[in-house]
Amino acid sequence: MTGRTNDSCLLLDHAGQAWRIDREGTHPREITLPRGDESLMTSQDLRRCTARNDSGGFGYWRDGVRVRNWPEATSAAISEDGRSIVVTLPGTVEVWEDEASEP
Repeated sequence: MTGRTNDSCLLLDHAGQAWRIDREGTHPREITLPRGDESLMTSQDLRRCTARNDSGGFGYWRDGVRVRNWPEATSAAISEDGRSIVVTLPGTVEVWEDEASEP
């Protein structure tokens, strides 16, 4: 994944463990993200993300903790600041706002 700056990136393994790689080297386990294959989407600060659940549907995580789950969702997208999540459900689209005090 592209990093917060143009000269860094984030390497994820299958377990969701992450390493930041930049010009100075590799920095281990900056964060842990849920497994989500190509469905994983993160906010700019990487603290919030959406990903496909292993059992189907999608979830939303903040600081490594699942905050919300949509078991019937077919897709989910997160805004750059991580506060708005757009979820596609059968027959409808839902916009959910995370009202946590920290952006």
